[in-house]
Amino acid sequence: MAIGKYHQIFKFRSINQSIITYSVPLVDSEGNVFGVIGMGITEDYLYSKLPTSEMVNSNITGYSLAIYDRENKHLEPVLNYEDIVENEIVPLGSSMEINVYDKELNLYNVNNTSAEFPVLSSL
Repeated sequence: MAIGKYHQIFKFRSINQSIITYSVPLVDSEGNVFGVIGMGITEDYLYSKLPTSEMVNSNITGYSLAIYDRENKHLEPVLNYEDIVENEIVPLGSSMEINVYDKELNLYNVNNTSAEFPVLSSL
């Protein structure tokens, strides 16, 4: 089974926008990799599809798109939306240490934040 991978956001010069890419190796029935397929999504597109206005109190909500590092068991943020996430929870370039809060609901505590309130994550 091939496992896909999200990559860090980068500036795509030809369109002058930041994008995040996702790629999956193409594997034949014998397990040999014969190629890769991927796609890119612009940061602006993600912002338009994940508005915080849907959240209960948008003054204290936001979200972070992060890549889960299975080996080190932490999240690496690649996109933060809303200043509250960037400034008070976890800035880009920092990792989020997590542990299970409610396995049935797929919720995790984010342990190493500077926030003065509990921070939960869903994977």
